[in-house]
Amino acid sequence: LARSRSRLAVLKEKLERQYELRRTFSDADENCTFLKDENRRYVFVNRSFAALFGKSASAFTGYGDEVFENKEFAEESEKTDYVVLENAATITGNAEMHGHVYKITKFPVKLDRGRTGIGGYISDITEERAAERKQQKAAQRAGILQQVFMRRYINRREYLDFVLHKALELTQSMYGYIFLYDAKTQELTLNSWTLGVLDSCTVKD
Repeated sequence: LARSRSRLAVLKEKLERQYELRRTFSDADENCTFLKDENRRYVFVNRSFAALFGKSASAFTGYGDEVFENKEFAEESEKTDYVVLENAATITGNAEMHGHVYKITKFPVKLDRGRTGIGGYISDITEERAAERKQQKAAQRAGILQQVFMRRYINRREYLDFVLHKALELTQSMYGYIFLYDAKTQELTLNSWTLGVLDSCTVKD
């Protein structure tokens, strides 16, 4: 009996060391990681996950998504949990929090006794999204320049109207206008403008 207890103590100590080792590696990860049981209650969250939501790791252990103060986020998390469990599938989605964009990945995890839990990680993709938008804007700009130079125009007025329209499209602006400058008279002449711009620019008495 004493030998059996000794073996159990050694096994327990070994498991505890393994758990601490996994936690150490997980806490060193800047991405957020978590594990839920079959009832969608948190078994483990790393330090980054807890910091993202302004809580301690222990505040999540044993609780579900009701722990989140953002109810909309909690409801969406609950929906995706069910998708993972019911379809045994990995899913990804995005969420905006604290001015950042995060990619959330969830996947089924086989637990003991035939149970299935939910594992997941959250990564900050704000810079990646910004780079994608920059590339898209550059491609759009190149496309507009091609249209401007390849298109045939009846006169200068049509050319400037088209350029103005495309400039508004590129900058996502509502109003715009183009003035032409006469070097001899040193005067500006309004040549092209969008509907409503003159009313918006009117100075009230």
